[in-house]
Amino acid sequence: MKDLRERQKEHERFICNTLGIKLCVREVEYSKVLKTEKRQDCSTRTLSTILGISFKEALNEQLLLAGEYEIPCGNYNEITEKILKSHGFNRIKIGLIDHISVAEFMCTHKTGKYVIIAGGHMIAYIDGTWYDNEDNFDKVDLFLTKYVAFAFTNQKI
Repeated sequence: MKDLRERQKEHERFICNTLGIKLCVREVEYSKVLKTEKRQDCSTRTLSTILGISFKEALNEQLLLAGEYEIPCGNYNEITEKILKSHGFNRIKIGLIDHISVAEFMCTHKTGKYVIIAGGHMIAYIDGTWYDNEDNFDKVDLFLTKYVAFAFTNQKI
């Protein structure tokens, strides 16, 4: 049986060669503020990456808006949208009838900065490069087939 790193490399080759999408892990400095055993920080990582701010700064913005929520990811769609709007990002209108997979979205949006939310997961997508947690790159095939729930950009649309 192949080990995790070997499977990740196969996924990376498939994604890069077939779709022309690069995969990148952006290491962040974690904060002890998130009191959870499970890593549920995709929204904080995404905001940190897309806005070019530290993990701690992104988390502080989330906590400021989250109010009573201990973990900001529990309500991340609304919180994320408020933060992104305050930084000049707008939601891309994707109709319910126009189901578009993450792969289709990525292939048709190769330049610019985007936040993509699909299947309960959030990523940063910048100029054809997908930024995510290393552990999620083992599940790229599954994520690519999910329908985009929300997408945001700072591009003129």
